[in-house]
Amino acid sequence: AEHLDLHYLRRYVAEKVPLMVPISSLEARLANQYWEDDNYRLHPLEIIKEYRRLFGDMPRLLKEHPEWSGRIERIQHADYSHPILVYKGVVIDGLHRILHALMGGEQTIPAHIIETLPPEARVNEETLREFKDARAK
Repeated sequence: AEHLDLHYLRRYVAEKVPLMVPISSLEARLANQYWEDDNYRLHPLEIIKEYRRLFGDMPRLLKEHPEWSGRIERIQHADYSHPILVYKGVVIDGLHRILHALMGGEQTIPAHIIETLPPEARVNEETLREFKDARAK
């Protein structure tokens, strides 16, 4: 798996003007994306599907899926200070913002579409291991 430095990428796109991307075009891209929480894979589309099934009843959604509470809290407090980042059709930063926008009925969201990455954006395995080791301490 490729690991990317989001802080670097945010600086890399900072001077570029984001595009206003239709939320509907992003929803289909979420099909193969997921968060891995405590060895549990949660797909963003699962949350949206349940949210819609329950007609936006957030208390009921949380009651039926208490294991989602952390993710739903992050969705509800989505930080729009950065446009989402899409690289080769994959949302690499902004899943919580997309779900927040979908739940809020937004039509578009600011996005940077990245086609090629500078080498500095990639994190090598050794750096990643050092970071994980430092976090574990």
